[in-house]
Amino acid sequence: MYWFRSGGWLNILPWTIVILLISWGGWLLVFHVFKKRKSDHLFLGISLGGIVYLSLINLLGRWVGPETVFWLCGILVLLIGAISAGFDFKLPYREALFSNLSFFFLFGIVFWVFMRIGKGVGLFDEYKNLALISVIANGEIPVREYVGLSNPLRYHYGFHFLPASMMRLANMMPWSAFDMSKALLWGLLTVVAWMLGKEIIKKDWGGPLAALIILFSSGTRYLLLLLPGDLLIKGDDLITLWGTSSDSATSLYGLMTAQMVFDSGPPVPYPLAFMNGIKPSLVMGHAGNPLMSMMILLLLVHLMLSHDGMFSGWRVVILATLVSFWGLAAETAYVVFLIGAGIYIGWIMLRERKLLKMDPFLKEIILGVLISLPLVIFQGGTISAMLLNQANDLNLIDAAQTGSDFSSFSARWPPAIVSAHLGEIPLNSWISWIIGLFETGIWVLLLPVVGFHMQRHSAGSMKHLVSIFLIIVWFSLVFPMFMRWEWERDIVRIPTFGLEVFSILLLFFLSTQSNNSTVYGSILRYTTFGAIILAVYGAMVLMGTQLTASQQLVYSHRYNINDGELLAQVWGTIPKDSKAIGPIGKASILTGHLTGGIYSTPPGDEGDIWDELWEEPTIEGLVSSGYEYVYADQRWFSAISESAREEFKNSCVSILGEAWDETGSRFIRVYDLTACTP
Repeated sequence: MYWFRSGGWLNILPWTIVILLISWGGWLLVFHVFKKRKSDHLFLGISLGGIVYLSLINLLGRWVGPETVFWLCGILVLLIGAISAGFDFKLPYREALFSNLSFFFLFGIVFWVFMRIGKGVGLFDEYKNLALISVIANGEIPVREYVGLSNPLRYHYGFHFLPASMMRLANMMPWSAFDMSKALLWGLLTVVAWMLGKEIIKKDWGGPLAALIILFSSGTRYLLLLLPGDLLIKGDDLITLWGTSSDSATSLYGLMTAQMVFDSGPPVPYPLAFMNGIKPSLVMGHAGNPLMSMMILLLLVHLMLSHDGMFSGWRVVILATLVSFWGLAAETAYVVFLIGAGIYIGWIMLRERKLLKMDPFLKEIILGVLISLPLVIFQGGTISAMLLNQANDLNLIDAAQTGSDFSSFSARWPPAIVSAHLGEIPLNSWISWIIGLFETGIWVLLLPVVGFHMQRHSAGSMKHLVSIFLIIVWFSLVFPMFMRWEWERDIVRIPTFGLEVFSILLLFFLSTQSNNSTVYGSILRYTTFGAIILAVYGAMVLMGTQLTASQQLVYSHRYNINDGELLAQVWGTIPKDSKAIGPIGKASILTGHLTGGIYSTPPGDEGDIWDELWEEPTIEGLVSSGYEYVYADQRWFSAISESAREEFKNSCVSILGEAWDETGSRFIRVYDLTACTP
């Protein structure tokens, strides 16, 4: 039961119909708003329509039930596209069928490869991601941190609406929807990046080069293998490994030859020398969020490149939609984009002092960002949760929100480059500088040259775009060197986003040098090509490692066919306002009902009651505390006392669903206590 809760491939028909609706609506927007009227821009329409669709689900899902909202929003995307076109549905349909054949083939190949990999690994299939998919599909919009509290969940879950739509409309399992949605995004990213490269560089090789950079660019840690071993050993005294790297090695020297074995990972372990803790490649984007963030970035660039010098309200609406959804899918990218745009536009306003006569391109960015602010504040996710926490700290509200807020920053001295794997790399020795440079990616040395040439060779709206991107890259690299955050590993997302923006700047840079026949131009061009080869090589090694998983099937991390059988019986049957108790994560995944919280048990007195009842449950105690459903598995049932097990033989207790393993000795089930009274 990997694919569907019941039935076969005909289940995917409703979801396919919705995809056709949003693709049609998105294509109309691209045709009339982006002014991209070539028939091969169909894939831009599919991607843009998808983002608008997911945004609408998040906004309307709090008022409209899940049975309706996933259909309604597909119709609304088509309606929005039709309005933008003045209800003129004329599009180059016939031409699109033939001109996009190569893109359909490219998309199909990439989708198939990553679908095979996704089925063979359970990376990031942990309780958090699968639980989010399951509860969103069942109508938990916006996602709460805990049952019984209105606090928004502090997490970037914009991507999860895509697999949730598959689970709701196509009757898919959460793990198959998770795998398929990522494969879908990998395929679309490849095509959209290819189109961007062709448009920017205007050479046949621009498309494949852009796709290569976007998907495979990463840091160049592996180059440390070329240094003398004595230097690496000296680096051991400067570095303390963080995260999963510390589980595989105890020193930098050991890390360079170590392998990382993931539970439910590929059969061949990942070589740690080729992984990266600052700019991981998108071929390792198994959480889904990095893929969604990059898709939004590429669509924004396509939108900005289409600017015709005239102000457009529709472009403002699309920009606001993309940017606000960024705030839900990748809040770091959203905030850093606002900082980069704010610094540049603020400088322009101080210089020109003529807001009303400002370039229409900048006016659209200002209005788009301003519209996005209230949406981001109230739409749920990390920024909503952090603002609520900040308001609580300032005694502006009374809330049970916990966790970091915007006041959790402090100065870092001495300055350091921060890696999610290598930890703090203090910049107080030349060895540290080498390690930090290679971890960041040796291609970053091109940044001053790229900035200098782009400022000289760009004008108009292109100059504005390049300037904003340069500010973003410099800010992203420098800020974490001097500032730390309470959640230190999370601050790495800032340079990650900056380097993603830098990869697009490289495309613009190559467009200025592609026809430069001078010796200097040739040196710049081939140096850039060499840096790109070094930047993508590590991810190619990791991609080869991942391909070894294509011949195996992994339902998910620590999940199997029995879990699928129970999910098929009980998913979506527990009323939203009911309370259930069970293992955090797994119960939410299999029932679609938020059980406790996404991360942990409820806080305060409710958590104490939960712990007490979970350790020694009684029907009277459960019912009097409001719990109407209990998720039980063999391990928990064997751990509680005999008297507690007898409680579930009460005549008022019924079994909502259960599944047994092939030996008939281990079970998982959901008890229904709604007929019981305290």
